Amino acid sequence: MTDERAQHLRRLRRVAAAGAVAAFGALFGLAAHHAAGAHTQAPATATQPSSGFFSGGSGYGFGSGSAAPSAPPAAQTNVS
Repeated sequence: MTDERAQHLRRLRRVAAAGAVAAFGALFGLAAHHAAGAHTQAPATATQPSSGFFSGGSGYGFGSGSAAPSAPPAAQTNVS
């Protein structure tokens, strides 16, 4: 094996080791941030929209609560 090739392999191993250490540090930091954030954040509360698609009442939204939605309105066409 040539001297240039040996130097290249040493440099490649050094870069790979530094990358592994950096990746482990980033993963550890994210895990620590997640663990600390889980205790300091208040739980999010869902708010119900007052109007719109999900408000129910029309039978098309998910907020109506009935298993079977009401029949859709009849189509208005100008064909007689």
